[in-house]
Amino acid sequence: RRSLRMPPTEALQLTLGLALPLLLAAHITGVDAALSADAGVDSYTRIMALLWTPTGALRQFVLLGVVWLHGMIGLGFWLKGRGAGAGWIAAWRIGAWALPLAALLGFLDAGRSVAGLMKLGLLSPTLSALPADLHAEAQANEFAMIANWTFAIFATFAARGLRHLISLRHGRVVVTYPGGRTVRMLPGGSVLEASRLGNVPHVAVCGGRGRCSTCRVEIVRGLENLPPADAEESALLSRIRAPAGVRLACRLHPTGPVTVHPLLKAQGHGRRPSEDPMVHGGREKRVAILFTDIRGSTAIAEQRPPYDIMFLLERYFETIGGAVEAAGGTPNAFVGDEVMAIFGADGGDGPGDFAAAAAQALHAAGEIARRLEVLNRSLVRDLGQPLRIGIGIHGGPAVVGRLGYGETRMLTAVGDTVHVARRLEELTKAHACLLVVSDDILQAAGRAPATLDASCHEITVRGRVEPLAVHAVPAEAVHRLGG
Repeated sequence: RRSLRMPPTEALQLTLGLALPLLLAAHITGVDAALSADAGVDSYTRIMALLWTPTGALRQFVLLGVVWLHGMIGLGFWLKGRGAGAGWIAAWRIGAWALPLAALLGFLDAGRSVAGLMKLGLLSPTLSALPADLHAEAQANEFAMIANWTFAIFATFAARGLRHLISLRHGRVVVTYPGGRTVRMLPGGSVLEASRLGNVPHVAVCGGRGRCSTCRVEIVRGLENLPPADAEESALLSRIRAPAGVRLACRLHPTGPVTVHPLLKAQGHGRRPSEDPMVHGGREKRVAILFTDIRGSTAIAEQRPPYDIMFLLERYFETIGGAVEAAGGTPNAFVGDEVMAIFGADGGDGPGDFAAAAAQALHAAGEIARRLEVLNRSLVRDLGQPLRIGIGIHGGPAVVGRLGYGETRMLTAVGDTVHVARRLEELTKAHACLLVVSDDILQAAGRAPATLDASCHEITVRGRVEPLAVHAVPAEAVHRLGG
């Protein structure tokens, strides 16, 4: 790090890590001395007798708490960086509390057993303290360990200060952000550090450890002042299919002036990642996207007053939204007469999770067809003709998060997968069918096109070398999907 500015959670983790050797010093030297003493009992009993004192027990509790909190912060960053689903997060939280609780209960049980043996006269009370010579030796060793570690910390900060003075001789690197805002930093720092140094909102769900892609930026100017991406950064950028000119801010160390544009918007001041990556910067995962749209909606709107259209749309949205929720999806966008739904947003990111999302989306299409028939029967007198819709379904990687302003935020998805799903919905007009679904979805859900009486077609998709195979499914077959 060139800058020590960091979110409070990272600062707490770093502080706890530096404090651990100081807290462990007394434990290590005391145990070492206890093992050296010839007390006529096994080493475990000897150590427990030494620890089972008010001071020793308090030290153990504090040490356990510090180790636990330090580890949980790190695991939290790791899980968020890997895009762990809700199931993994829930299991992690259970384990996070169960482990220290079990350790404390074990320590209390062992301590009470030792105290009981002493009370019965089966163990000597003198085991609770070290002999004078060993006690003096343990204290000397403890002081030496604390002094050495303290010196190492101060030496590290002194070296940082020296490096800072040397770096001043090489000038400063200027990082420019949208709106013309600039941050000047010493050479060697990352763009993410520059953002934190200048209080520029910048999302970094994994804490800037290169485990996620939320801190990525588009290089507007200064590409020649950037070192090439290393193997890990290249692999991550390739996985998300990032276009040329996009880099990870946490891995980007410019050697000269550079202008960048953060691609994921931060909420608030952006000084620390949200506890929910869905809120702060989103999370990339494989999802299934469904789009529906009313056919001939313009003609319907021209023939009826606005209040009638509002009533019609409300009934339509209730029908589509209810079908999507019944299938396990999330209806998230109602624009005009178009509805977008996401499947698999809350699950994990494994093959089985995507297969489940694909199956849910297909089931939703069948449920939509069934419920639309019911709606049409209730509206036949008002409309004179049934509502006709088109459905498009596609699946793949997308950034899923809650977007909006202030308290008004809703779950949505962004990426080429969404654009393709919308395009498939539009293709239902050309193929005169109710549903156009990608082959990716059918394969993931384990559905054979032949069982759906579907006709196969190919379309060109941006970012894919091979054309995308899609299937036009007639209304009769779509109804069977909801069974």
